[in-house]
Amino acid sequence: MSDEYRKQREEVHKEKLEEMLGEMPDFARKYFRSMVIRQNSTNTILSYCYDIKSFFDYLVCQSGFKKYAEEIQLMPLECLEKLNKDDLDEYLDYLNYHKDKHGNSIVNGEATMRRKIASLRSFYFYYYKNGYIKNNPATLLDTPKKHEKEIIRLDRSEIKNILDVVNTGDGLSEKQLVAYQKTQYRDIAIIYTFLGTGMRVSEMVGLNVTDVDFKNACFHVIRKGGNEARIYFGPDIEKTLSDYLGFERDKYLIAAPSDSVGTDALFLSLKGNRLTVRAVENLVKKYAVAAGLSTKISPHKLRATFGTMLYEETSDIYLVADALGHKSVDTTRMHYADMTESHKRRAAQIDIF
Repeated sequence: MSDEYRKQREEVHKEKLEEMLGEMPDFARKYFRSMVIRQNSTNTILSYCYDIKSFFDYLVCQSGFKKYAEEIQLMPLECLEKLNKDDLDEYLDYLNYHKDKHGNSIVNGEATMRRKIASLRSFYFYYYKNGYIKNNPATLLDTPKKHEKEIIRLDRSEIKNILDVVNTGDGLSEKQLVAYQKTQYRDIAIIYTFLGTGMRVSEMVGLNVTDVDFKNACFHVIRKGGNEARIYFGPDIEKTLSDYLGFERDKYLIAAPSDSVGTDALFLSLKGNRLTVRAVENLVKKYAVAAGLSTKISPHKLRATFGTMLYEETSDIYLVADALGHKSVDTTRMHYADMTESHKRRAAQIDIF
């Protein structure tokens, strides 16, 4: 991954974080400064900031809490301990369902609710632990029961269908076919790379041309958490990359304006810029729909498909964890628990009598 690209992302996150902190109570800066000291990533801190900002947005908009302050920036630290569990429960009810200022219904799912509760607990705990407040009602909040969602993976026939579409263009609309004629090799390389390596979409868009090591058949990437790693690829992916680099990528550079950004990037837009995460997500969805698959197919689902196929082939959960870049094998077990059970059942079928 390009150091320049990482620095650009970090700079964007820092600017957004500073902007949001300017909209928060002054005392909140202490908490977020502590996260910096603990070396949390800027992206993580920003996520917490969004959650805590929504909490203060709620407080100043509710008539019962306006006695503390009319504006978020003026909210005093004392308001944290003046709130009780009932107040926080009302906030959670609000998060479950409310309407925004435009009248649109906002519904937060189970995972979002769990994250927002965790953020609020962490926020309260910091001020309680450091003696700024004497009461911590956030410890009394109930965490929604976690229901494991079924992981969507492609079976072998579905893999064949999406590969057929990306290789031929069959199933695409006339408008999509016009773009396909210009981006066929790029799109093939992207779909093959997802299915053949299990790479994260953030890792893919961060790749530079120099990160492709044909000699050792691998990509050099910065994985989640900032660790450098090699992701190896096979002959099929090597061919798709060679075709894209040899027949198509330079055309994007020729058509690009002189001020285009990301010309060192491996995967480029037609304007010569580095592809964004959203653009790659839309690309995957386009080919999935054309192949008659669910509209919920995303880069992450292709990643899960790779992990599934690798586990079915090797029965080695540690290898799958390493290939997917999971820090803990427990994360991998959680996602592939159903497959682990099926492998256990095979043991009972061994004929030893």
